[in-house]
Amino acid sequence: MNPPLIEKLASRLRATTLFAHIPREALASLLQRSPLRHASAGSWLADTPAGLKAHLILLSGELEAVRSWIDADGCAQQSVWRVGLEPDGPGFALLSAASSGIRVQALAEVQCIAVDGAALDDLLDWSHLDSSKVLARHLKVFRQLPLENAELAFERMVERPVAAGETVVTQGEPGDAYYIILEGEAEVWVTDRLSDETA
Repeated sequence: MNPPLIEKLASRLRATTLFAHIPREALASLLQRSPLRHASAGSWLADTPAGLKAHLILLSGELEAVRSWIDADGCAQQSVWRVGLEPDGPGFALLSAASSGIRVQALAEVQCIAVDGAALDDLLDWSHLDSSKVLARHLKVFRQLPLENAELAFERMVERPVAAGETVVTQGEPGDAYYIILEGEAEVWVTDRLSDETA
C-alpha cells in the first residue's frame, strides 16, 4: 500500500478499540511493516489448531471465522460468524486474534493486512494501564485478554488490607479473584492430593 493510503487507514483505525491507544505515526509504521495478503474464495487464512495469530484488517471481500472449544461439561461448542465491509462503514473490517483457536476462511476474493499480535502488544506498551512496577510484573497474565478486557480488569482492581495471619484463599475453593501483593509478604501452603502432605 502506498504511504497516503497507509496514513488514511491509520487515522481511521485509531477510532477502533483495538488501535485507539497507538499514536498515528506508530500505527502507520506498523501497518507499513505488516504483510498485505490476498486469498481466493475457499482459501484458509488460518486453519491450524493454534488458529489465527495476526489481527486481520479486511480491505475487501468476506471472511468466515470459526471458533471451537470444549465447554465445562466436556461438550464441543462452535461459534461461526462472517466478517465483511459495511456499505456505509469506514472502508475496512477487523478480525481480532484475541481469542485462541479461530479458523478463518475466505468466502470471496479477499485482500487484508495481517498485523502481528506480538508486534501490536509491544507497540501498545501496556504502560497506559498502570505505571506501577509491581503490576508491570503481572502484565503477561493479562496479555492473553483483549486489551479492552485487560483495561476493565485494571479499572476494577481494589486494594484490600490483609491482617497478619489472615487466610486470603483456601486450596480447593473456586477462584474468583486475582491477587497481587503490593506490600508485605505472604506464605503459600499447598497440600499434595496424592501424599496429603502440606508444604
